Amino acid sequence: MTADFWQQAIRGFPKPFDPWANPAGCTFDEATANRVCAYWEKTYTLKDGKFAGLPFKLEPWQRKIVGHLFGWKRPDGTRRFRVLFLYVPKKNGKTQLGAGLGLTLLHADGEAGAEVFSCASNVDQAKIVFDAAVQMVANNTGLSKKIRVYKGYRALEYTQRKCYWKVLSSRAESKHGPNVHGLLIDELHTQRDNELIETLEAGTVSRAQPLIIKMTTADHTGETPCNTELEYARGVRDGTIEDPYYMPIIFDGQDRDSRDANAWKDPDFWRAVNPNFGITVGDEFFAREVRKCGVNPSHLLTFKRLHLDIQTDVVSQWLDYDAWMACGKTGIEKTGPCYAALDLASSTDITAMALYWPETKSLSVRTWVPEATAERRAEYVLWRKAGAIEVTDGAIAGYAHIRAAVNQAAKDHDLHGVAYDPWNATHLVSELADEDEVEMTEFRQGFITMNAPSKAFERLVIGGELRHENNPCLNWMAKNVAVKSDPANNIKPIKPALNSTKKIDGIVAAIMAIGLANADRAEPQPTGPMVVTI
Repeated sequence: MTADFWQQAIRGFPKPFDPWANPAGCTFDEATANRVCAYWEKTYTLKDGKFAGLPFKLEPWQRKIVGHLFGWKRPDGTRRFRVLFLYVPKKNGKTQLGAGLGLTLLHADGEAGAEVFSCASNVDQAKIVFDAAVQMVANNTGLSKKIRVYKGYRALEYTQRKCYWKVLSSRAESKHGPNVHGLLIDELHTQRDNELIETLEAGTVSRAQPLIIKMTTADHTGETPCNTELEYARGVRDGTIEDPYYMPIIFDGQDRDSRDANAWKDPDFWRAVNPNFGITVGDEFFAREVRKCGVNPSHLLTFKRLHLDIQTDVVSQWLDYDAWMACGKTGIEKTGPCYAALDLASSTDITAMALYWPETKSLSVRTWVPEATAERRAEYVLWRKAGAIEVTDGAIAGYAHIRAAVNQAAKDHDLHGVAYDPWNATHLVSELADEDEVEMTEFRQGFITMNAPSKAFERLVIGGELRHENNPCLNWMAKNVAVKSDPANNIKPIKPALNSTKKIDGIVAAIMAIGLANADRAEPQPTGPMVVTI
């Protein structure tokens, strides 16, 4: 590469990083930068997809990262940069880049006894970069001769200089004492605290030129290790924080998204924030993702965070209310197998029972509230008069009404089961009257249990397939309901705020009923649900 190439800033979005802006007495060795990049492309190969086994041809933005990392020297001859922060959306080759950097630190950095570690929130995630490095070793005869692979121990050893690379788990208490020359932290956004990172960073103090590599896509909003690091990196990039030994490479869609709510649909935005656009990711993938967001609104949060590096809230408003209202009908077909679910309130709150007929995709929801609670909300008074909510005597929930409703549903419909969350159900289930046999199935409201039925419910609403009775109380709950996601992008419905007085019980019951119906119709369980006589 020419001198002009190396003197240009390193690409980022919305701003590049200029390593020449504050060199702090360090000098750039163009020959070393070119030599490292040439060795890289001659020695390392790619691992996945259509590029598997091909030489790792560095793209210009990658070449500048690698060249500047190894080309800049301090006055004492050691490496200038001690931290690389790479903030880039998924599918832009950061795994392969991390693998090449790790191997270079292991065997081509002139460091005797180098100790390189890769870590993440769990071993499986940490192994992703390591496994790419293992494949690079396997694909090159020269590397295979000098680097031993110990897959069972998740380790590589460069025997000539007694260097090794190991994969670590997220448990920090066992990581004290390592002498760290190279540290690769993958998916920083999955780290919930700084304990592991601080422990391992402390292990670099006795090394002459350690390098810490932090790679990640965007995190959810809030105070997290990833977001704290991002703010520091932005400060270094923008010159408000003076740290000439820190390299921030940031592809960040946050600012554009905050100015334009529809930016995520813009192909030019896709290209700007994804440096490998057209190489490892392209128009077809993004167009498919955008279409998916139109059918499945909760996916938009995932798409923005993982593919446009936009921080998103863990909790967000969920249902398209216009789509929900379009599903409201004056009458629904209550035919075929019926599945019920109970969302049982605490003693003074709303309780809901949903009935769902999968053959006609029809939904009917009844809600109860104690007399004392009903008098405190104007909406409840109006809905009571309209017959949209039922009031039980006294100050606490009347479980007798609910038992009667379950029994009546069993008589009136082909009831195949009732789902219930055991959190508030122990008292009711234990005291059910001895009238009919109804299959009662525990249905907990955690992410794993609620994810599939929540997404199924969402598809029914967006697709206009669901039929509900246009109950004003249930419509209010549909407007209230928010969705929360976990790091694995599982979702579950929640209230819009922890102490919110807005209720969602009817929607939760509807999702549980749909989940019970889908589970029963798709794959009968080898052992039946608990049978309770009521």
